[in-house]
Amino acid sequence: MELSLKAALRFLAVEYPREHNVRDVLLEVANSRMLPEWFMAEVEFVAAVSSDLAMKRGPAFYGDEQALRPPSSIFTQTDASSALKDAGKVYENCKRLLGLTPQV
Repeated sequence: MELSLKAALRFLAVEYPREHNVRDVLLEVANSRMLPEWFMAEVEFVAAVSSDLAMKRGPAFYGDEQALRPPSSIFTQTDASSALKDAGKVYENCKRLLGLTPQV
């Protein structure tokens, strides 16, 4: 999902941050009106998913090291399903923006 968003930003000739969360750059691009109208309707969702999954990335890999809790004690199957669904929607939006899927 992160790489899909970074590919979309590169496609738009926008420099993205060298970090996992690209939320702020997406919102700046939205404010500049560089995005198609259909993507503008999705940008709040896409930005929120970017921020949410970036925040959860470390704990999903390493758990809570200070509390000695593995990722499996922090996240549930429901969390994983939700993350996968949201990431899939972001990916599909990015594919469409790049012209890799037909317009709907």
